[in-house]
Amino acid sequence: MMISKEFRERAWDTLKRKYGKAFLVCLIVDLISFAGISMLNFSQNGAADDVVNPVNLFINVITGLLFLIAIVFPLSVGKKSYFLKNSYGEADFKELFSCLKNGYASNVWVMLLVAIKTFLWSILLIVPGIIKAYEYSAIPYILAVNPGITAKEAFTKSKKIMTGNKWRLFKLQISFIGWLILGCATLGVGMFFLDPYMEAATTEFYKEVKDNKLDT
Repeated sequence: MMISKEFRERAWDTLKRKYGKAFLVCLIVDLISFAGISMLNFSQNGAADDVVNPVNLFINVITGLLFLIAIVFPLSVGKKSYFLKNSYGEADFKELFSCLKNGYASNVWVMLLVAIKTFLWSILLIVPGIIKAYEYSAIPYILAVNPGITAKEAFTKSKKIMTGNKWRLFKLQISFIGWLILGCATLGVGMFFLDPYMEAATTEFYKEVKDNKLDT
């Protein structure tokens, strides 16, 4: 059973000579995600007398949510697909956008269910929400490997994969604490450069736990 250090070492090996492309993939997804979140404008900037127009507010929220669901959710799957392909060899940059044509409807639907379920569990209590978030964490990888998979199958596989591995994933993420602090110290700019490294390490983690739990 591999430890966090080994996942990080494997991750760095997969990024050698290919870091620039991985960085660009992460940057695109991060910027598009930021744009989607920015569209969730919960206030009417510049409104006369600081009065918020409820119609404009509603339009802003709905537009932002639709953008996140229709574009950001599937791209998060494409991002995992790129890093999976990259871990096995040279990944084509267009792999990032493969999710927009291969199993698009399934990607959107399942990722939407992940967001809803995680949110609902978090409403009950923060801790159950965090636990469920870890339980569902393998789903984007599962969708990347199995385009068109049903929601029930995706959730079942993720639960099986992450059973006994949630704490290991948490330890892997915590092992980046020094880099995360450094990234925050650079006003967040460093986080863009750290993202490919963390994604590659998480991908190596998924490959290891998946091979131990599933045949696919």
